[in-house]
Amino acid sequence: MVYGIDESSDLSSKITGVLAPSAQHIVTIFLSEGDNELPMEPVIRTIRVGLETPESSFHLRSLNSWVEHVVSVIKFAEVCVRTRGYLGYIFRLLELRSQFANFRSSLPPSQLEKQLYNLTAPLAKLYVVHDRYRAPVLGIFESLVAASGTIQSEPPSLLGHLGADCASHFTAVLGTLDRPFDDEHLEARIWGFVSAVLSTKQQGLSILLLRGETLWQGGLNGRDKGSKKSLISVALDSLSEIDKISSTKSLAMLEAVALAQNFWSLAMDDLGKHPKFLPAITRFVETQTIEFLPADSKEILTEKAIRVAVAAHIAQLLAIHLHSRRPSSRDGTFFRQLIPKLKYYFDQATTISGYRASLHVNLRKNFEEKWPGLTLLKLRKTTLQRRSYGVDYFYDMDLAGKVLSFDPSWDSRADGYANEVEQANLNLSLVDSQVVRTTPSRGITKQDVLSQVSGTNEA
Repeated sequence: MVYGIDESSDLSSKITGVLAPSAQHIVTIFLSEGDNELPMEPVIRTIRVGLETPESSFHLRSLNSWVEHVVSVIKFAEVCVRTRGYLGYIFRLLELRSQFANFRSSLPPSQLEKQLYNLTAPLAKLYVVHDRYRAPVLGIFESLVAASGTIQSEPPSLLGHLGADCASHFTAVLGTLDRPFDDEHLEARIWGFVSAVLSTKQQGLSILLLRGETLWQGGLNGRDKGSKKSLISVALDSLSEIDKISSTKSLAMLEAVALAQNFWSLAMDDLGKHPKFLPAITRFVETQTIEFLPADSKEILTEKAIRVAVAAHIAQLLAIHLHSRRPSSRDGTFFRQLIPKLKYYFDQATTISGYRASLHVNLRKNFEEKWPGLTLLKLRKTTLQRRSYGVDYFYDMDLAGKVLSFDPSWDSRADGYANEVEQANLNLSLVDSQVVRTTPSRGITKQDVLSQVSGTNEA
């Protein structure tokens, strides 16, 4: 909560500043490089105890307490790992400024991370022990991989710690995508984990996700044609019916496929060889018509933001596919059929529409007049937190409710400040989804654009 909101480097100036000393103490203890394993023992022991969770019990209260305790410990460990990655990111930004020229560019992996890497096999087994363990396990795996990308040295190999057999079984389970329950949140976390692996230096596990087997289980050249279907193949098959799955699932899978194409195109089969994928995504864009209307509900606005982001990733995939093909192998018929289907991009992809400048200006002004000393930007989420399009996208509504719910003007009526902040979050969701579409340059970050548009334009 301390590092998850407000980018200010002065922790005491945040609205959670009273918790800053406690947060710093936890960071010192759990993110230490030292050999002291004593603070990690409860985390290690709880994960191992989780493997003994009974399949069923007549004592449901004690079983729920058991599961809840394991979940809480895993989530705590995940937050610690994400915090180390976030602080490493902040340190790199500080190093870019001249006054911090001698600043250490990143935090080295903590003792906790080293212990968690040693526990990756038990964690993978924990995934199938109880359904409530699945999202937390994916979360900690994703955080470990993402945090490893912030260090300058070669990161630990997740595949090496899991072992080839355990990793193969784990990815096979992930490939079921929580069928038959179809938990949309869990599936999004599965593809978030896949995206994290593909975009970091996890070569061995990336090959497994892309090819369905590790290098030493067959290799890229002598690959067994009867090998298991890879997770990327599962994504391509699902996206071949993109009109039948939710936009949230489509976006998560497209992000994974786009990263696979960006980082591992030589290890992937040509997308054009899939019989249904390219026709399906081009047909989706051909029928795409999105107009932002004042009467749109919060749910509709969220859905439109997601669909715009889906179209952005489809454009990226089409561009990569076309540019990766040799001139001699380019199909002129495909080009001629594709161009008329891109009308949506020609009409809308070069501008950002729907931004409500007056909403953000008036909200910021009224908010600061209502609660002097508290600015709206102090509720802004940092990159430590996962964010998804919707009413809680940019400003932390949960924290805002805890701080301001004492005041009736916050949420006691439909047009209170809570509703206004939610509207601002929705509008920034729309802006962000269009920034994805219009800023291919890696030198411009979405955070930069959103921070700019959320402020007051005094001109």
